Amino acid sequence: MVVLVLAAAALGCAPGREVAPSGAPKLMMRSPGVYHFYRVEGGNARDISRSMQARRPWRDGSGSTGLTVWNVSWQARWVQAGPTCRAESTDVWLQVDVFLPEWRPRSDAGPQVAADWQAYVAALAVHEAGHVGIASSAASAVSRALDEFSAPACIGMRAHMRAEVERILDEYRGRDRSYDRKTRHGATQGAHWPRSAGAPIAPAPDSAASAGTE
Repeated sequence: MVVLVLAAAALGCAPGREVAPSGAPKLMMRSPGVYHFYRVEGGNARDISRSMQARRPWRDGSGSTGLTVWNVSWQARWVQAGPTCRAESTDVWLQVDVFLPEWRPRSDAGPQVAADWQAYVAALAVHEAGHVGIASSAASAVSRALDEFSAPACIGMRAHMRAEVERILDEYRGRDRSYDRKTRHGATQGAHWPRSAGAPIAPAPDSAASAGTE
């Protein structure tokens, strides 16, 4: 499951200044991704499943047990250089938080339960890492677009930039949805619980929209 939050700041216009050739866009990731683990309990697959649903730190009705939240923020300063207004400097920040379950084997849990859990949580982490990769690509695309964006005049530049960023994020929301469809929300990657044959299957990881993405 993935949620995106967008923040933006436009710092204004300095008319009449010459613009030096822009360098590489600045993209800063506050961390490679911060992982948060919520404790679950149980001595068998069914109890573990119930514990995950009860203890996950979000409530959205999806039944998902993993969550990726990314926050894209940006700021830009633009200048009017002759007939063109363009960004003089841009900065883009990406914050990623990943939430996963953590279970510590109990003495009354059989070895198959422990083995199944290890395989499940590893597959769930792989699925969420795919969402992290999409988030990173989206932030890079925003950074490039802001650095290259231009308009005839600086009036309204902030609105134009916001619209361009939103267009890019719409594209990457679609990629998130396609990724979840392709992987069946992680099920094809092994992210389904319990894993033993004949056991009831808990809800797979899912995607939901917030502030403009899934």
